Amino acid sequence: MTRKIYIHCDGGFGNRFNSLVTGLLIAQAGQYDPIILWPMTNWCRSSFTTIFKTKHRIIQQDLSHFRGTANDYKFLSHGQFNIPSHIKVSHPSKFGSLGGVLNFIDMDNKDVVYNHDTIPEWASRERGLKKVVRGLEFTDDITSKANTFLEDHLAGLTGLHLRKTDFFGPHMANFDELESKVSTDKDTQYFICSD
Repeated sequence: MTRKIYIHCDGGFGNRFNSLVTGLLIAQAGQYDPIILWPMTNWCRSSFTTIFKTKHRIIQQDLSHFRGTANDYKFLSHGQFNIPSHIKVSHPSKFGSLGGVLNFIDMDNKDVVYNHDTIPEWASRERGLKKVVRGLEFTDDITSKANTFLEDHLAGLTGLHLRKTDFFGPHMANFDELESKVSTDKDTQYFICSD
C-alpha cells in the first residue's frame, strides 16, 4: 500500500501555495500518495477546486482531521496548532535537504502530515519544485478572467506584489519607500497585489 502525505494548506493563498508545492515535491520524490487538506476560512474562502484543476483527493478540513488518530501520523509542521501536545512535531525547515526529509519520513511506516507556510530553503534548491509548480493548472474560469484582465490592462501596467510575512530583517521590503514611490510616480500605472 502506498504511503500517504496529507498536505495541509491554510492561511492566505500564498501560504497555502507554499505548503502545497513543497508537499507535492515531497510526495513526488518519495512516491507518496498526496491528499490535500484545504479548509475554507476567512483567509481564503475559495475551495481548492475553484482555483485548481486536480487529480488529487481534497479534504476541506483543517488539522483537527487528525485529532483522534494523531498517533498514527508523522507531523512535519511549523507549529503544533490542532495537533495534540503529546505528539512530536518536526519543523520542515530544520532539514538540510529533500533527502533528509525523505530519510526522516522513511524511518517508520506512518503516513505523513505536512504543513508549512513558507518554502524551506532546501526545497527552493530542488529542480523538481519548478516542475511541481508548472504542473499545477488553474481552472478555466480563473484562466479566462486572468487573460481578460491582461488583454484590458497589459500595456503600461506595472505589477507590485506585497507580502509582509515571508521576509524578515534586511530582506523585508521597505513599505514606506514603496508607498512613496507609487504615490509620487504619476507616469506609471501600478497594479498592487497582496494576499
